[in-house]
Parts: sequence; C-alpha cells; structure tokens
Amino acid sequence: MSGVTREIPPPRRPLLTGRIAGGGMAAHASAGWVLDAEGRAVVREVFLRPSGGAKTGSAIDALVDDLAVIVSVALQHGVPLAALARSLGREPAGRPASIAGAALELLAEFQADLEAEI
Repeated sequence: MSGVTREIPPPRRPLLTGRIAGGGMAAHASAGWVLDAEGRAVVREVFLRPSGGAKTGSAIDALVDDLAVIVSVALQHGVPLAALARSLGREPAGRPASIAGAALELLAEFQADLEAEI
C-alpha cells in the first residue's frame, strides 16, 4: 500500500459522545476530531463501548473495539466518512442494520455539527 499516508491524531483531542443502537445492540460512541490543514474540523477516530449488559472482555466487547479501530484507521487514511456509511447495510425502513452503521451515522451527524460550528 505505497503512497498512502495515515494522519495520526494528536495524543489529546476533543471528543463528542452519544448513544447508538443498531442490529439489536446498543453502545456509547465517542468521536475524536482534529482540525485539518485548512482549519476544518474533521472526525478522525471513534471509540465504542457496548452497553446493555455486554461485559468488559467479552467477545462482543472485543468485536466492537476492533470495529472502532478499523473505522478509525480508515478515516485516518482519508477514506471519506460518507463512503464508509454508504457501504454498510440498511434495514428496509432505512435505519442502520448494525451497530457499525449506527456508529457511522452518528459520526456523520457529529461531522455535520462540527462543520456548522467551525
């Protein structure tokens, strides 16, 4: 994968946090954001913690944590948030079919809020 550069966020950065649900699962999601070279606020990482009974160290906890890392690395390599969100499944009513889709939907909302504020 030559020519691809990862934009690693600084050690300390602001977070936005919300609650999500999708695919029968609930979680708390936090989005870390930074200012890009043009001074625009952009979401560059996500942290997910299952709620509703998932135990720390469980298979679900590990899966959700890995999902957050995959999304974060993709964002840090410049994959557009909208492209990630469009790639995931939806229920017939249009809601995200999984916790991954719900997380990306929340990140997109956070990104829109940041763009409106800054």
